[in-house]
This record gives sequence, structure tokens and C-alpha cells, in this order.
Amino acid sequence: MHLIKSVAFVACSSLLATLATPTFAQTITPACAAADKKMMAMEKSLASMAPTGNVDKDFASMMAANAKLMMDAAKMEMACGKNPQTRQMAETIAKQNQDVLHNLQITSGSTH
Repeated sequence: MHLIKSVAFVACSSLLATLATPTFAQTITPACAAADKKMMAMEKSLASMAPTGNVDKDFASMMAANAKLMMDAAKMEMACGKNPQTRQMAETIAKQNQDVLHNLQITSGSTH
């Protein structure tokens, strides 16, 4: 479980760090001015998840939380990013994570 959490954390952190680099500067609006801080704070929610002892439930919960965070970060990039290639990548990431979340909900019987 810790390995999966670490891999998800590293993947999310790497994407967030890439999106936050000065090369991908955001448009200055109140929402965009805080986008970097919001994206960097997202990773803390994954690190704070406590295992329940049920590997299936823990996996589904962690992957769902990761998918939601990735979609939120992608939405911020789509709204605030200036680089067209990065915004396109964010659209792809948002769609992929929406599909992951949908599939997790189907297999776990959850509606979150």
C-alpha cells in the first residue's frame, strides 16, 4: 500500500511541479494567482490518508482521491495556463482521470 501511495504521490508531485514552473506561467486573475499554491497543497491530502486494512478499499479510495486531484490540477492548468501544449495535455489528463474515477466507482459500487 505504501509503495502504491508513494508512486501516486511522486506522479502527482512531478506533474504539479512541471505545471508550476515559470515556463508555464498563469494568467493573472484572482483564481489563477492562487493556482500554484492550491496545486502544491493538493498532495498533502494523499499523504494524510490512513490505511483501513482492506487493500481493495484502500486502493480504490487512494486512486479516486488521486484522480480527483489530477482533474482539479488539470482544470487549473486549462483555465490559467498559457502554453497551448500544456493546456492540451491537461485536457487529456482530466479526461483520463475522469475515466479512472468512473471505473473505480463502477468496480467498488461507490457513487462518490
